[in-house]
Amino acid sequence: MLKVIKRYSMPLKRTPMAGSTLIPGADTIFSSYPGTLHSVDDFYMTRPGNMTIIETTISNNNDDLTHNIIPISVPEWMRVVIANRLSDSGQDWVNNFFLFNDGTYNNEWMIVDFKQFTPGQSPRKGFLTVAEQLVTNFLSQDMTDTLVNKTYWASYNNVYFPEFRKLSGEEALAQQKGPELYSWKNSSRAKIFERDHVTVVNLTTMIHMMRYNDFKNDPLSKCNCTPPYSSELTIAARCDLNPSNGTYPDSPLGHRIHGATDAKITNYAMMQNFNLVAIAGPTSDTQPPFVWSESDFDTKVRNGHIKRITDNEIQSLVLEIVGTNVSTTYVTCPADPKKTLGIKLPFLVMIIKNLKKYFTFEVQVLDDRNVRRRFRASNYQSTTRVKPFICTMPMRLDDGWNQIQFNLSDFTRRAYGTNYIETLRVQIHANCRIRRVYFSDRLYSEDELPPEFKLYLPVQKK
Repeated sequence: MLKVIKRYSMPLKRTPMAGSTLIPGADTIFSSYPGTLHSVDDFYMTRPGNMTIIETTISNNNDDLTHNIIPISVPEWMRVVIANRLSDSGQDWVNNFFLFNDGTYNNEWMIVDFKQFTPGQSPRKGFLTVAEQLVTNFLSQDMTDTLVNKTYWASYNNVYFPEFRKLSGEEALAQQKGPELYSWKNSSRAKIFERDHVTVVNLTTMIHMMRYNDFKNDPLSKCNCTPPYSSELTIAARCDLNPSNGTYPDSPLGHRIHGATDAKITNYAMMQNFNLVAIAGPTSDTQPPFVWSESDFDTKVRNGHIKRITDNEIQSLVLEIVGTNVSTTYVTCPADPKKTLGIKLPFLVMIIKNLKKYFTFEVQVLDDRNVRRRFRASNYQSTTRVKPFICTMPMRLDDGWNQIQFNLSDFTRRAYGTNYIETLRVQIHANCRIRRVYFSDRLYSEDELPPEFKLYLPVQKK
């Protein structure tokens, strides 16, 4: 996961006048991604304003409201950056953020003003401000008293304000489909927070709370499903764990590539030092770690394609693998990550067309020490590197079609001083065209090869 914590220090002054003080958000820490100027996740810490700004996204199920979107206005990400820089209180932030609202990206915002808190004392007014946007409508309220009375405030992607619950259509969905997903008070996540918030007594238990997922055993994660639970109905969702052959009354409850991908936490003491704790990746506290290569979502290609086409040069069907991200665009055999090929033939031959772009392939073998080794060849590497479990090496391709001959027995012996036993997996990445891939006991001449193993199929005489 390419998630990063960024810190932007811009000691801008409130006015150009001499003696002017720093803007409240001169220093900002936020969770983010490479190449973005804002958080995307929307977790921000500011100083000298000494505030945190976070949100959970809420849904608009009222199509009539989409007509109110303002095409020529200021996008959410710009408005949140500006509000963070210029705001010195929760209400100040709300006023700045909702200026020039374009009506997209509906969220429930929570602004915590640590200036309104002294350890050992009850928080003062303005400590917690909650604001919701529903297209071009917005509501906000000082929720400090509610926080003090309940001792916690939880946000879990459900609309809070009754007026907005009705306007958004979420209240109707709760009545129609049940509360588990759509009720603010009685959704599964609301009830888990209500039940378990008393267990949060320090930073460690707070981390555990935000990463909590025991969906198979927690009665609050049950649903009218087969099997009778969903990993959507918990604090840190892992919908990849819902079986793909399950039966679910509502699609969000089912098998999909969705869930909590991190946790970001700070408290009063850490805010004084401008620190936070962050954990990247789907929760694995009580669940198996998420592994891309072992998931069925690994076949989803982004910014590219894998398809059969006719190559004009050889007038035959080939498999074309093209993508801007070489590492995530590939075909692998066997398709089941838990299975292996078990091929003992030592020669791997691939007939590949050079597309004059980055290209790599990978072969996993088993040696006589019962160790799995990987060989990876690519046309963008200049030196060979041998590590205990992987050997990477450069590869040069001629223009057009190439026959790559890989002596697995020889490579295993040269790289690791061990004997080749069998091939477990072959993985071919973008960018290339594939005509044939096969194993053999030795290298065969063109005349010896059966027709189906050749680049050009012989012309059949009538």
